[in-house]
Amino acid sequence: MTRMRNQSHRTPLLVWRQRGVSLIEALVALAVMSLGILAIVGVQANLRFNSDLSRQRVEAARIAAQELEGMRFFTTLAAVPGQLNPSYGDLATRTVVAPLPGNANATYTVTRTAVPSALGPRHLSIDVTVTWTDRNNVAQAVSLNSVVTAADPVLGALLYVKQGDQAFSQRGNDRNGSVPVEATKFDDNTSGFKPFDRGTVALLFDNVTGDITKVCTVGTTSQASLTRGDFTCADLTYKGKLVSGSVRFDLTEPLPSTAAKSPAGPALELASSEPLFIRPIAGTAATSSPVNLFLNLFQDWSDCYAMPVADAIARGLTAAVPYVCIVYPLDGTGWGGVLDIQSSGTTMTWGTLAGQHKVCRYTQAASDRTRNDDHPLHYCHVSTATCTERVTQNLTEQNFLVIAGTQSCPADTSEVNGATGVLVNYNTRQHQPAP
Repeated sequence: MTRMRNQSHRTPLLVWRQRGVSLIEALVALAVMSLGILAIVGVQANLRFNSDLSRQRVEAARIAAQELEGMRFFTTLAAVPGQLNPSYGDLATRTVVAPLPGNANATYTVTRTAVPSALGPRHLSIDVTVTWTDRNNVAQAVSLNSVVTAADPVLGALLYVKQGDQAFSQRGNDRNGSVPVEATKFDDNTSGFKPFDRGTVALLFDNVTGDITKVCTVGTTSQASLTRGDFTCADLTYKGKLVSGSVRFDLTEPLPSTAAKSPAGPALELASSEPLFIRPIAGTAATSSPVNLFLNLFQDWSDCYAMPVADAIARGLTAAVPYVCIVYPLDGTGWGGVLDIQSSGTTMTWGTLAGQHKVCRYTQAASDRTRNDDHPLHYCHVSTATCTERVTQNLTEQNFLVIAGTQSCPADTSEVNGATGVLVNYNTRQHQPAP
């Protein structure tokens, strides 16, 4: 009996001890969980800060890129007073504040510096830095840099115009840019052009390719009054190519520095038939064999028309005579050769003596070999019996300057730069007698 009472007395004590241990474990677990929650809260705060900073950096990079690219969208080179559109001349150092809409915790400051570049006087070195202060009041910054070139925006627009047979130009009324601007556009996708109003010859151009498809007669009808029904035409075996320009004159001795830009005249009469004619390029190989590659390449023929001096003077051209040539490539794949001037009678003889004359050709090239459209000495880049760049397009602005034989062809080393007002290069090189 005594033993049973003792066992009964011990049971509550054991139960109390077990319950006390469970409470301590719960308190320890709660403390550990609290520490974990605090850690998670810290991680969330850090994630929120990093996310916010990443967003701020992306926005700062966007603002910097927008500022930098905006400097490339100038529409003119020289600054024009009162002009709303930016110009290259307006590009300068500046600082602006750009708050981010909808994000009150970041205000950006854009600092742009524009200084002359080491690449040359027509280049600006641009640095754009965007600064701001983050949530922790720490200064942040993003920087971009580049170089902006003083390239006329018109030149960039020309990159969208394919050179050669498919080149279109708005100046030509949505037709090939080499079709004379004065030509009358017809409904059958052709254009008619009279080289000179007093003549009776007219040319029919394909508006897409710029090729001369027919040589026609139209009587004395003026260019302004031409209709498609006025044309009586003969088909061509091979489509013709246009070569046009003007022959200018300044016979002053000594020759002034402005002769190439503003020749003084007087204009002299060119031959009424083929004032400019295409001749084969002379060479040992060309003269030794009638079937040599030179002769095969340059057996093309042409028709040329020069405006009479009286008509030129009537139009106010006292020192220039316009001309138009049609070249017919006999094999249909292009042509090459030399364009020479021929005078009426014996008015002009070519040489370097007193009483003789020199012919200078306008070209920006510093050598006789250059691209066909840059007016070379020999079209087609021929220096050997291999021709790799025969003329396959119309050539306009193939201009010449006739001077006294004792004078030198004027050179122009100025660089075309709209910012300085230099829009045309008037460099010339000797053409006849051949240098």
